[in-house]
Amino acid sequence: MPSRAKRSTCVRPPLSTPPGLGASRRRQGPAAWFAVEEGSLFLDGIDLVAQTSEGTPPAALFRLRDSSWQARDCTFTMAGPTAFTLVHATGTKHGAIALRQSYARGAQVTPLSLQSPSDVLVEGSLLVAGAQPLIHYQGVDKDPVTVRWCARR
Repeated sequence: MPSRAKRSTCVRPPLSTPPGLGASRRRQGPAAWFAVEEGSLFLDGIDLVAQTSEGTPPAALFRLRDSSWQARDCTFTMAGPTAFTLVHATGTKHGAIALRQSYARGAQVTPLSLQSPSDVLVEGSLLVAGAQPLIHYQGVDKDPVTVRWCARR
């Protein structure tokens, strides 16, 4: 998927095919596998698997700049020795990040890295991060961040 600038994009699997995306990164490449700038990305029912090899630099699967991101009924599996970030948000505009009924896993994964004002919703989702933090925040005091974590009974 190319960089998405100033657009809203929805990604859903076709009804006739399994909802899977696979990617393998063996050489040095961009710091993000998918980038969104001043737009929004909605993933619905996607299963994404990312595999790296030794020597691959740390990367974000989704890099947002002044953007919003939402995933519903998705799985994200990050494998390999490389440190991954599922969503890395930067910028000065307030963004919304939502993970609903989804599953993210990886021994070297940080699910959320925030460097911008953000509203985060994690609802009915499971995040398995090994020794990495679930949320990494690196901002300034004036950047408000709200995190809502909702579990189903």
